[in-house]
Amino acid sequence: MSVTGVPAGLVDAELPSDFDLVVAMYPALRRTDDGAAQARLLDVVAPGGHLVFVHHADVAPGHGWNPEDYVGPDAVLALALERGGWDVVTNERRPRNVSGGAGAHHRDDRIIHLRRA
Repeated sequence: MSVTGVPAGLVDAELPSDFDLVVAMYPALRRTDDGAAQARLLDVVAPGGHLVFVHHADVAPGHGWNPEDYVGPDAVLALALERGGWDVVTNERRPRNVSGGAGAHHRDDRIIHLRRA
C-alpha cells in the first residue's frame, strides 16, 4: 500500500475515480449550490467500494460557525439516493465518549456508510 498527499481541496484535487474506501471524518466541506463536494465524494468511489462519512450530530450555530454552510451527512446521503446505485449500509446516530479536547462537547455522531453497487 502507498499513500500520496495531494495539496488541493477535495473539489479541485486531481483524484482517480477508483478508490475502494473513502473516509471523511468530520470534514469542513463548504456547501455550494451545485453540490460539488458531496458529488466529488461519491464520484471517487469505485464500483463495489465504500464511502464512510462521519460528522458531529446536532451541530449548532455559534462562534461564527453556521452548520448550514457546510456539507453534512444528510446532503451526502440525499445525493447518493437521488443518483441511485448506492446501498445504505449504515445511517445512524451513535453516542461519543470523549472527555477532553476541542470536540468533547459533542455527545453524538452521525455515521453514513454507503456501498457503491
